Amino acid sequence: MLTDLLDALAALAQPADQQLAAHQGCALVCEELALAYVHACWTAPELHRAGWVNGQQRRLVEGLRQRLDAIGDPWTPDRARLWTVAGLRADPRWEAIRADAGEALAAFDPLDPAG
Repeated sequence: MLTDLLDALAALAQPADQQLAAHQGCALVCEELALAYVHACWTAPELHRAGWVNGQQRRLVEGLRQRLDAIGDPWTPDRARLWTVAGLRADPRWEAIRADAGEALAAFDPLDPAG
């Protein structure tokens, strides 16, 4: 479960071009990235209880899920454009998601003093 979470974080943290290459330019790359992450992050409470995830890591994981939920909301303005290859590449909300994913991933790095 922890490996799935870390893999999903790593995928979300990659630059858009790497995300697209990993999904071979699939038009549904945004959905694939979000679904893999949301599926994996639901294990965070269980991982926290088991001692595999600390409080800071859990907060970062859940904050990222909330950000994805917010842009996935059907009432999000320009949602149709946001969830496209062009949106993934250029929209600042996807950049913020990549930054948040990188921060969360770094929190799991035992060599990172903040993690």
